[in-house]
Amino acid sequence: MGLEKKGFKPYLKLTFLIGFGFFTMGLMDPLYDTYVPIFLGKYVSSMTLVGSIMTLDNIFALFLIPLSSVMSDRTNTKIGRRMPFVIVLLPLTALCFSTLPYAAAASLGALIALIFCLNLFKQAVRGPVVALMPDIIPAEFRSEANGVINT
Repeated sequence: MGLEKKGFKPYLKLTFLIGFGFFTMGLMDPLYDTYVPIFLGKYVSSMTLVGSIMTLDNIFALFLIPLSSVMSDRTNTKIGRRMPFVIVLLPLTALCFSTLPYAAAASLGALIALIFCLNLFKQAVRGPVVALMPDIIPAEFRSEANGVINT
């Protein structure tokens, strides 16, 4: 048991780095769910319509997570199977998320377009981010890595 934990130590920083991706995505969802209805309420009086727009991320998740996961499974690059998706989609997700208030101030069209793009990028990167840890951490240390990431 002691050898196992000592052997995991070189992977600890990498595990925290991977966990940071989980953390930021987990942090983004409650903020999105809190503020986007307020932004939409500026333009739309129907709560039913606001709720319908808010379900867009769940609809995208149904289709994009499995699709992007399969695509990343079949990708082979020098930097790995998942990293091309993470390197491209995670910054695009962050950019869309950080510009939501500006789109809300501009127009309903800008806000809807940005919500669409944000949900597209966010759900497309989710599968590859989740699959990144098992690709990088050796099998004998995945339990410890999973414990670090999900704590």
